[in-house]
Order: sequence, then structure tokens, then C-alpha cells
Amino acid sequence: MAADGVIQVRGKNYSVYEFTGKVAHSNKQLETVVSGGGGGGATYQGTGGSAPVSIRSTTYTHDDIFLVNTEGQEQVIRLLDWNIATREGHEIQAIWLIKQGKDTGPYIIINNLTTNTVQWSDKKLGELLRLEWWRIFVVPIAILILGGIILGWIVIFAVIAYFYFGVHKPWKDDIQSAKEQLKPFIQSA
Repeated sequence: MAADGVIQVRGKNYSVYEFTGKVAHSNKQLETVVSGGGGGGATYQGTGGSAPVSIRSTTYTHDDIFLVNTEGQEQVIRLLDWNIATREGHEIQAIWLIKQGKDTGPYIIINNLTTNTVQWSDKKLGELLRLEWWRIFVVPIAILILGGIILGWIVIFAVIAYFYFGVHKPWKDDIQSAKEQLKPFIQSA
């Protein structure tokens, strides 16, 4: 499938793809994940305590939408946590982005042309546009190291300058002054 266009964000190219078709079938499933922890405790000689129990649940919505375009091509749109309202016969446009150098990318926009409803996935768009890990960590560390090296050299030169102009040169001047003052005390032969 050829890209329908290209967008550029922070100097990176993203190919834009879209597929428009009528819903031949749609399926929605809910998945609930339950996790917990804590509890337990101890008793000693009739006294004791227990730790609080923590239970969490998260529900995920899975949408599978089967689209057929005017040429008869079929595309399955699999979405996680979109919760798309659609039924057979609705006309849907799905738009996704693929980062340059990659083979796949996430759906960003689902446009229900029948109900005139446009849904964006800011989460998927944010994940796609997120800076690479090395830019987040390596560049600031390199700046700190380079800054430390430069600052270190400045401190070294400041210490050298202090010793030369604040200690060595006045000491040499003191020696010269003492010599000049001692000359009258030197006897001639």
C-alpha cells in the first residue's frame, strides 16, 4: 500500500496511510485484568497485625472492525482502548502513521463518516512522536560532562593564574625589592 502523504515533526518524516470502507463486521470485547497484593500478617502471644490488601482492576476494550472499500479490498482494523461505536454498513476512515525507516505504525484517527464522529488517539500519537531514549538521557549527560570538563579547565587555569600572579610574581618582586634594599649593605673590595 502506498503512502497517501508525509508529515514532518521535529525533522522526522512520518508516512500517512488511510483506508476507507464500509463496515462488513465489527466485534467488541472487554478484558478485565485484576491484580492485588498485600495482606498477611503475624501474631505473637495473642497480639499482632495484618497488612492492608490492595486490589486493582483495569478494563481494556478490544475493537475489531472489518472494512471493505469500493474496490472490494478488505482491511481489519484492530484497536485497543478506542471503544469505537460502529455497526455494519457504517463508512469508516482509518488513518495511521508509519515513522520513516519502520514497517508498521499505530492508528491515529478513526473517522466514522456515517455518524460524523472523529476519534483521535493522543496516546498512540504521543508514543509515536516521543523522543528517542538517547536524546532524553545521553545528550543531557554529554552536556553535563562537557560542561564539567570546560568548567574544570577554567578552574585549573584560574588556579594557575592565581599562583603565578598572586603568589609567584609577588614573591619574585619581593626578592627583587629585598635585593635592592640590601645593595647598600654590600661592601666593596
